[in-house]
Amino acid sequence: MFGKKKLLRDDQILDEVLDYGDAPHLAKEYGCSAQLINGWQRPPSDNDDEYKTTGTGRPSCLTRLRILISFIISRDGKPNRAYPIAKWVARQCWGVFVPLSTISYGSASDLMQNVSKVMKETGEAIEAVRKAWYEVQPGIITKEQAINCRTEIAEAQAALAALEIWLDEKEQE
Repeated sequence: MFGKKKLLRDDQILDEVLDYGDAPHLAKEYGCSAQLINGWQRPPSDNDDEYKTTGTGRPSCLTRLRILISFIISRDGKPNRAYPIAKWVARQCWGVFVPLSTISYGSASDLMQNVSKVMKETGEAIEAVRKAWYEVQPGIITKEQAINCRTEIAEAQAALAALEIWLDEKEQE
């Protein structure tokens, strides 16, 4: 549903983002040993289950987050209740979270047509906000105007993300 590219495991992500020498400093923040942090960066052995990374017996920060999100999805059958977690993580990284669970297009033509339509509507929404901000009531955006604009922005982000996933699927390896 979300492209062919395989997600990295928790240990692979931590290995990618932590520099050599980070473990002692991070361990101090966590109140644990540097060996534990280093262990989170090792691939799991055949004896490890999904809740214990690399034989440490203590799940990493990413494993705990994955378990929490998986729990919510298993309880609800959908990830919507976990969206605030994803939004929070994205904001910490100076980004945005774009949920894709509602994106589904039959053909490439349908997908691209929807992206084009959403981008046109987004341009219109931005123009309406610009007029409201500078012409109708200078310096004031009403709650209704802000909600409408945020909705249009979210639709545009989701449509563009769907296009990116489609490109991932079609890209020649």
